[in-house]
Amino acid sequence: LRRQGAERTRQSIVRTAHELFLAKGYASTTLKEIAEAADVALPTVYAIFGTKRDLLLAVFNAARLGTVSEGLGHEHEPIEDMLPQPSAQLIAAEVTHTRRGGAPVARIIGKAAAADPHIADLWERTQAARYANMRRVVQAMRRQGTLAEEVSASEAADILWTLTSNELYELLVLDRGWMPARYEQWLAKMIDCALFS
Repeated sequence: LRRQGAERTRQSIVRTAHELFLAKGYASTTLKEIAEAADVALPTVYAIFGTKRDLLLAVFNAARLGTVSEGLGHEHEPIEDMLPQPSAQLIAAEVTHTRRGGAPVARIIGKAAAADPHIADLWERTQAARYANMRRVVQAMRRQGTLAEEVSASEAADILWTLTSNELYELLVLDRGWMPARYEQWLAKMIDCALFS
């Protein structure tokens, strides 16, 4: 019961921070405001997350996995679904799902990183982890014999990392107004043309 209560508190803080970061921006939102809006004590926020930077990263991870409103207990990385038998359509579907929630928060992180070297470092490590996951997908494609022969594993990881980036989703969906379904179809086609034999 204690664990469940702690998880509910954590969910409430993440959900509240998500709403305030999107509404007011990262720099203009204080941990005190988040604590008050989530109806928890400020020391509780510090005890769970440590810093506002770490809370921002938790918000991003929950948003991209679609668990801000569903509950954080159901988190799993999309890479888990891609690895057994990657296809262009599966990769595009999983990426679209994560970008729908994560891209608006990623935009906040990008702005915050420009002024905060610690956030910039956190974001670089997040991107490095994403690149490592793309390499795992490429290795799975090579094992199943679907990676195009003319593309090296290193080049394939670079292409996949670029095509599945937050930035590309932001440009097409958030800036140019594409529907996520259209982005997903386009992304599947691009991945298929570039990487699959």
